[in-house]
Amino acid sequence: MERRRYPRFETGIFVKYHRLAENKFIDCCAKDINYKGLRLVIEEDLSLGDFVQLHLCLPGRPHLEILGKVVWEKQFKPGCKEAGIVFVNLPDHFKDEIFEYIYKYHRQEFIKHWWEGVK
Repeated sequence: MERRRYPRFETGIFVKYHRLAENKFIDCCAKDINYKGLRLVIEEDLSLGDFVQLHLCLPGRPHLEILGKVVWEKQFKPGCKEAGIVFVNLPDHFKDEIFEYIYKYHRQEFIKHWWEGVK
């Protein structure tokens, strides 16, 4: 059962991240995104509660530097994991950038979710 209040939209955007305790950036890809967070496809371990600095590369826009917190991690096969990241204190102008990205690249799906449940 889906517990998420805001739907996530499939993506393949390039992301760099590092744990706050470290300074080594790691390249990865976001599998989906919404206004509250994203799902990363990763090779290295992250722990629940880890804070990470994310650099999101949205097409045609300057990269966004966002603080995130790991809320789940699952391993699907050796060397392939996914991690759920919730954004922490996301500024409104970054929310606008994410909204514009979703609306531009996922317009039909966005409209469907917007009107879902309206009768």
